[in-house]
Order: sequence, then structure tokens, then C-alpha cells
Amino acid sequence: MSTAKSKNTPKKDSREAFELISAEMQKAETQRPVFPFTQHHPVNRERLETVKEHEEHLRHEERLRMVLQPVTRPITCNELITEMKGIYAGLIMVEAKCCEVDTNQHRLLQDDPQSSLNNEQWQALIALHRTLLHEH
Repeated sequence: MSTAKSKNTPKKDSREAFELISAEMQKAETQRPVFPFTQHHPVNRERLETVKEHEEHLRHEERLRMVLQPVTRPITCNELITEMKGIYAGLIMVEAKCCEVDTNQHRLLQDDPQSSLNNEQWQALIALHRTLLHEH
């Protein structure tokens, strides 16, 4: 093998490989079946024998679709301040309610150590604290 040939071979091989891959991709593109949500995943039609299998495949493709970033609009500094004040006020309100309920429950337990919350009261207390965590 000559030195000149070995220098040209990698370039030639990579160009041939690129052309071969391009031709295969174009061939695959023209043979792709037309189903919703399958732009990037060709489907074997023989495998989709029943309507149920086809619908299941479509649901699977729907789950795999990329979620786009929501459209947002710019806000002014005053709008941001107003929004932050509202969030902070809600946080303070929920935190105050949690403290009030906890203090009342502590007072009840000091007066009567046998007293306890029923299931509904526990669920309400947990929901209140969950709201506080969510606000944070």
C-alpha cells in the first residue's frame, strides 16, 4: 500500500460512508408509514394487526412526545413585586394558621393528656402543613 493512497483512504471512506448513510436515510424517509406521532419512529405495519394494538401504539407515542416550554410573556418590575408580595402574604397566612392550630392542640394536650385528634382532624392538620410546605 502506498503512502499517498493511505492518506486519501480515510477521507474517501468517510465520504462514501456519509453518502451511503444519506441514501439510506432518504430511502427510509420515503418508506415511512404515515401515523400520527410517529415522525421519528417508523412502525412495522404487520405488527399492528388490530385496532387495539394501533391505539395502544398511538398512546405510547403520545407519551413520548417532547413537552414544549410554555409561552411566557415578560413582566414589569412592579408586576413582579406585586406577585412576590401576594405569595409572601399567602405564606404568612398559612404559617400563622399552622402555628395557631399547633398551639391550640398543645394547650388541649396539657389540659387533658388523653385527648387526641380524630381522623378528620389529623387529615385537616396534615393538609394544612402540606399547604405550608407547598407555599415554601
